Amino acid sequence: MKNPGGFLILVAMPLIFVLLMGLIFIRSESDEIMPHVKLLIEDHDDTFASQFISGAFGRGELADMFETEQVEKDQGRPQIDKGKASALLIIPAGFGDSLLHQRQVNLTLIKNPSEAFAPKIAEETVSILAEGGSRLIRIASKPLKTIQEQIDGDKDTPEILIASLAVQIQRLIKKSQTYLFPPLITLKEKSISKEEKSASTASQIYTVLLSGIVLMSLLFILEVMARDFFVEKENHTLYRLLTSPAGIKGFVLSKQIFLFIAGMTALCLAWSIGILLFGIKIQASQIAPFLIFSAVIIVSYTGIIGMIYALVRTRSQGQAMAPALIIIMSMLGGSMIPLNSLPGFMKKIAVISPSYWGNIGTQKILLEHASLAQLSTHLLALGTIAVTLTLLSFWLYQRKFRI
Repeated sequence: MKNPGGFLILVAMPLIFVLLMGLIFIRSESDEIMPHVKLLIEDHDDTFASQFISGAFGRGELADMFETEQVEKDQGRPQIDKGKASALLIIPAGFGDSLLHQRQVNLTLIKNPSEAFAPKIAEETVSILAEGGSRLIRIASKPLKTIQEQIDGDKDTPEILIASLAVQIQRLIKKSQTYLFPPLITLKEKSISKEEKSASTASQIYTVLLSGIVLMSLLFILEVMARDFFVEKENHTLYRLLTSPAGIKGFVLSKQIFLFIAGMTALCLAWSIGILLFGIKIQASQIAPFLIFSAVIIVSYTGIIGMIYALVRTRSQGQAMAPALIIIMSMLGGSMIPLNSLPGFMKKIAVISPSYWGNIGTQKILLEHASLAQLSTHLLALGTIAVTLTLLSFWLYQRKFRI
């Protein structure tokens, strides 16, 4: 109480980490979330068919994603080599004529190897356009053949033939509309206000981030406080305490109670400031389950830290061992890396980490409004860790500090 500066700095650290991570993961409405693909196009054909391919990237949603630029022959590849574009599409000469005669023709796409996603998007889009164009030409082969014959004959097209072509195209549209219009699968949209959507998303993200980082920070805070076991010994006050009426059990119990109080204080401070700073929403009915569950977490954590310092012989050994174990437990528990991003084998062994049960349980209370009864498995796991390690650390301290 006389020197709270260090304690408050430790409490502030998770809030600073969450703020920085939130700025990374939470985008404002003005941020661009659509991928940006710069596509160069070398059109060596310059026909209606090639212009149709080029123009497809400038319509609809593709226009929001693609930035296209027409380049002259042999001008596109140098720009790709310099990293100035994501991909280069080359439309060969004779492209339109090959389509009319239904001959195979190849489009060339050169991807920028220094980019990961944008060239792949360009590749998939070109593949879809090519596949769709191929099927359309096969379906419309008869009227296209008639049109090509008229072009090759270089004669005036009779009006009756023009009318026949119009009828053929109309029939083609009618045959296709059963499959195209209306679509078999439709999307039903429900809109919410931008303010409501933004606030809800930010609150959920900050809740997930804070639940994991606060638990990891609690372990570090308790580890710093637990060094007091050895401070008493180094200051030669330990054995005077052991010969007092309190004895070894009273000494160890007082230290464990001190760790619990410090942990609950740090947790309540961090979450209180987090609620005000990040706009986290907690229902009033969930406050009591949250505090009770958090108390169980801290008791298990005090057991873990107490066990570590009961096993080591010196304070320096504890300071070296404890951070490594804390990082491992936090990593397995999803405090550092989201659980969904962990490799398969790490997900299977994550259950051995108390941080896993604490992190998941806290999120269920705050985000899914789970009751303590629904978290019986989490409480059982944390309670078992707390009782087992606390009793074992008491026994080890009695052996370590006996007179």
